[in-house]
Order: sequence, then C-alpha cells, then structure tokens
Amino acid sequence: MPEAVRAFLKAVAWGAFVPGCPFLVGSVPLGLVLILGGEFSLGLYALFIPFLLPAAWVFPSMLFICLPLTLYLRSRNLEDAGLYTKLGMIAGAAIAVMGGLIIDGTMGFGLFLGIFGAVGGAVSGRVWGKWREEQAQAEAAEEQT
Repeated sequence: MPEAVRAFLKAVAWGAFVPGCPFLVGSVPLGLVLILGGEFSLGLYALFIPFLLPAAWVFPSMLFICLPLTLYLRSRNLEDAGLYTKLGMIAGAAIAVMGGLIIDGTMGFGLFLGIFGAVGGAVSGRVWGKWREEQAQAEAAEEQT
C-alpha cells in the first residue's frame, strides 16, 4: 500500500476513533451484555458503533474536503500541520452541525454534534497535516540538493 494511502487511512481512523471514545462508556457494557446474552452480532454492533458512525462522516470529509484542500495548500506552499489542524476543526464542526440540523432540525443537537465533529476534524487534520508537512519538507530538501 502506498505511503500516502496509509497516511490517509491513518488520519481517517484517528479522526473516527477519538470522537467516538466518550461513547464507549455506554457501548462497551451494552455490547458485552448483548454478547453474553446470546445476541453476538448485535453486541458487536454496539461495541463498534462509536467508531463506525464517525468513520461514515470522516472518510467522505477527508476525501472531498481534505484532499482538494491539500492540492490547494501544496500549490501555495502552505503545508503546515497546525493549519491542517485548524482547517480540519472548522470543517469537522461545520459538517457535524449541518448533519445535526438535518437529522434533528434543532440547533442544540447540531451544536452537540459539532463538538465531536470539531474534535474529529482536528485530529484528522493533525495526523494528515503532520504527514503532509514532512513530505513538503522532504521535497524542499530534495530541491535544494
């Protein structure tokens, strides 16, 4: 697997994992109770839902927002992990707020989801941005030689 694909999937995985962690407090006991009660598939679903739901939002966001943004930042020579983190946080929050408004129709739920979207976007942006910054520095060093 190419290094860029690995870095992209790592950013998606971390962006889905971190905002899903608080929900493990409820999903792990529920999943274990269901598994021990004979509902194996439903129990597995309960165990992994805190990561599957964010991943369903993070992957397309990374694909349709982060990758075009990467092309723009690369063309402007602005690849910086901090900038990717900030832009990821803004995009993650905006997408989650819009999703919450569509799902529930209330601003309160949208803002609630926006917190998790901001965290997931910031983490994804940081992981991807750190890798992109390293690549940009390597390319600049190669050009100097």
